[in-house]
Order: sequence, then C-alpha cells, then structure tokens
Amino acid sequence: MTNIYSAGAGGTIGSGAGEGGRRRRAILAVVGEGGVRSQEDLQRRLRRQGIVVAQPTLSRDLKTLGLAKTPSGYVAASAPAFVPAEARQKYNLPAA
Repeated sequence: MTNIYSAGAGGTIGSGAGEGGRRRRAILAVVGEGGVRSQEDLQRRLRRQGIVVAQPTLSRDLKTLGLAKTPSGYVAASAPAFVPAEARQKYNLPAA
C-alpha cells in the first residue's frame, strides 16, 4: 500500500507531484465506475488499490477535479452550473 504521507526523495512529507496525479487519476477511474455514494466509500475503494488518502485531501481533490455529489453518487460535472441572468448581473459574472 502506498503511503502518500511518508517522506519522499525530497525529504518532505507529501513531496512528489506524481502521487497527487496518480491519486487523482484513480479517483476519476473509481468515480467513473459509478456507485460512489460518499467520501468514505471512495476512500475505501482507493485503499483497496493501495492509495491511502486523508478525507480533507480527498475533499480538495474532488473539488479540483470538478466532481459533484448527486443522489446517485459522485459524478463528473459535464456542464457548467446554470447561473440565472439576475445573479450574473448582480455579481458581474460573464455570460455562459
């Protein structure tokens, strides 16, 4: 099992962008399989693949990857969120 918190070759905890990329690719693959209903479930599935990840890191990865939680589980956000015209004007947001 890979411990992403151990000191890497650089001598610092969590060093090596390779682990983050590998972890995020694994997250996308697991979510792509479907049925991931919670972060705890996702952690369990990743652990079976030898990837140990803390919940705060997992939460940040989900946000970074643009994954959304739905009633049926986590999914890749396929389209930008709808923002009503009034809100775009109020907050000076660009048109979609």
